[in-house]
Amino acid sequence: MFARRDFLRAAGAGVAIGSGLGVGAGLSTASVGFGDGVNLQPSYFCDGTQDLGWGLLADHPEIETVRIEIEPPSWGETSADLADARRWLDEAADNGLQVVATCHHYPNNGSNSKEDLLDAAQWWVDNYDYLAANSSFVVNLHNEWGNHETTREEFSGAYNEAVSTVRSGTDYTGPIVIDIPGWGQAYQVGADASESLDDDNLILSTHIYPSAWNDDQGRWVKTSDVEYMDENSDYPCIVGEFGSRRDGEADWSALVDRAASLGWPVVGWAWNGDGEDMNMTSPYWGDDCGSESYEKTDYFDVVYDKLGQGDPEQRPYEGPHAVPGRVAAEDFDIGGAGVAYSDGTEGTTGEPYRPEESVDLEAASENGYNICDVESGEWWEYTVEVAETGAYELRARVASEDEYDVVGFSVAVDGDRVASTSFDGTGGWQRYTTVSAGEIQLGAGECVLRIRAEEPYWNLNWFELEEAEPHPDADETVTVAPDGAREFSPATLQIEPGTVVAFEWDADGHTLSVDAQPDGAEWAGVDGTQSAGHSHTHTFDVAGTYEYSCRPHRSEMQGTVTVAPGDDDEAVSMATALDEDDDGEIDDAEILDAVDYWHDEAPVPGTDGRTIDDQTLLELVERWQNGGGT
Repeated sequence: MFARRDFLRAAGAGVAIGSGLGVGAGLSTASVGFGDGVNLQPSYFCDGTQDLGWGLLADHPEIETVRIEIEPPSWGETSADLADARRWLDEAADNGLQVVATCHHYPNNGSNSKEDLLDAAQWWVDNYDYLAANSSFVVNLHNEWGNHETTREEFSGAYNEAVSTVRSGTDYTGPIVIDIPGWGQAYQVGADASESLDDDNLILSTHIYPSAWNDDQGRWVKTSDVEYMDENSDYPCIVGEFGSRRDGEADWSALVDRAASLGWPVVGWAWNGDGEDMNMTSPYWGDDCGSESYEKTDYFDVVYDKLGQGDPEQRPYEGPHAVPGRVAAEDFDIGGAGVAYSDGTEGTTGEPYRPEESVDLEAASENGYNICDVESGEWWEYTVEVAETGAYELRARVASEDEYDVVGFSVAVDGDRVASTSFDGTGGWQRYTTVSAGEIQLGAGECVLRIRAEEPYWNLNWFELEEAEPHPDADETVTVAPDGAREFSPATLQIEPGTVVAFEWDADGHTLSVDAQPDGAEWAGVDGTQSAGHSHTHTFDVAGTYEYSCRPHRSEMQGTVTVAPGDDDEAVSMATALDEDDDGEIDDAEILDAVDYWHDEAPVPGTDGRTIDDQTLLELVERWQNGGGT
């Protein structure tokens, strides 16, 4: 069954400009029916009569959409009239562009007054038929209504009334764009409020600049805000404005890239008409009203380079990387945020390596650079070329402060999680150690490997994939967390020396930590948490009792392996232990010692505390009678 959100987003994908609702099968649910583009603000210049530069615009095919801001002529802030506004819309359509028309009464930008929004709705009722007489466009109800104090309830309530006014007062059935509050920057407010919006054909719009401040969260806007709105909004989304030349600490470039990677159309500010320094074309309408030809400014490419990247191509950086082999952490794929990596902090640490990417890097004490300032949920992808199908062990070079008890990461191949591990602090951000994530199966050829931080506060220098050592066939199997239960099955196992035991993970997040084992045994277990499908084998050669547990769930998950020789092996073992002169024979004195140990039920030295039972004594006597061979 579709949830309302799923239906509305799917419906939004099928909306063509000027049309009614339609479900477009096969289109991205994040699509809104139009493409990337630029903003025009002609209302405040040249009495509205200026040439808008369609000739230059037509030379740039990544501009598919224009968002034209219209100051209502009757509201006293422009000398352009309604006929000028209709000309702008008609010329854009005649030039093959998709058009978004915005009511832009700048004194009401950032207003929290519902009456101001309802005034805009009524303006559309009064003027839509005239403006749409010759061409179709998408209605953007009002530019940047709602400030940092606008609540979720105020936002949804005001827009429900305003949208209803437009629907009931006009013949317009297409999508209505509504800017989220906080000057287009309150992502959580807009997304959460969308659940209470009544209309089924809306588009949520954000505005992105370095000055983008998310007051609801008390910080500069981050890419995680974009992701939150994409995941939680009941409607498709766009970036209605973006630009680079405003004061602030928001990483506007990474934000636009993330939105584009999610399939949001992005519309840059501004083709012309910006009152400051963000005009893509020259001459500026504030300086020259008579020009019929335009040139690109030095700002042009800042905007244009962001257009047309809705599905950015992912490709290897200096690769693909060979497997078997080592990969430097800083050599993650090309493709940008949300495609080749996800970084929770905006920008980089400023190191000179790959400064165009928003991944935190620093010089490593060992070599090259390392990924640093890792936060939970961050990930990096690497395209690798596997030489031969088989099992490979993944080892990583990591570091962390001791105060962080357990940190770790998981590994996915082509989207499927295949391994994970955790490790303790290493004693410093540049005190590296090598940890194993276990074995993973890789097919020959190219694949994409993702390393994802499951806990924060660690550094990654490199990882490597080497062919795994072949495992002997298992004689016994212990399942780790069968069907997700916190137990080992079987929890106790009795075997003879030389038995190969396989431990098979049936769920994620479990270790195989050795708590005790006989003297001389060298079972290392698996200290890092592993994922379902992981396998560990060990040959138990030394007799005695082995105790193990899952470290994160020690109170529930404990197991033992008892290694004891069979009858024949036990006699051989005892004969060897009794052979004090090492001549390979059981002589009279040694068989008498055996009888004494048997009679007293005393442990035999050199046997890890074992005693001689009746059957073993009979076999020892038989060996003594037949010549004493051990």
